[in-house]
Formats: sequence, C-alpha cells, structure tokens
Amino acid sequence: MEFNFLTTAIAALIPLIMGFIWYGPMLFQKAWMKEMGFTEESLKGGNMALIFGLSYVLNFFNCRPTTNLSNSSVWCTICING
Repeated sequence: MEFNFLTTAIAALIPLIMGFIWYGPMLFQKAWMKEMGFTEESLKGGNMALIFGLSYVLNFFNCRPTTNLSNSSVWCTICING
C-alpha cells in the first residue's frame, strides 16, 4: 500500500471547504450563530489561524492510510486509491 502525500493533503482540505460553505453566509451562518449564542464581535476574538491550522492537521491525520479499510474514512480510501 503506497501513501500518496499530495492526495492526502488535498483530501484534508475537503472538510474545511465544506465547513466554510455550510457555516458561511451562503447557508446557515446566521442561524448557527443565533442557536450557539455567538455574535460577530465574539467570533472576532478567536485565533482563526490556530483553529483552522489545527483542523487541517487533524483532518490530515484522519486521512492516513490504515491496514483495516473497513474502519477508514472515505478520505482515507481516496488517498490510498487516488
């Protein structure tokens, strides 16, 4: 089984892109902020580079190939077969 670093790096971006769309102004940003009790000002206080950086690193490790494909994620399957 060969590890494809580039495919894994790209696959790790997919959950971030989906989150940007889902929680962004195009879809559910206002409803999500209202339900969570957030305001625009409270979100500005967060360290976005740290949040998105850690999310990417964790997504990358989630994409790692495993020997038991039945327990792997869809992204892992893409990385191995891609």
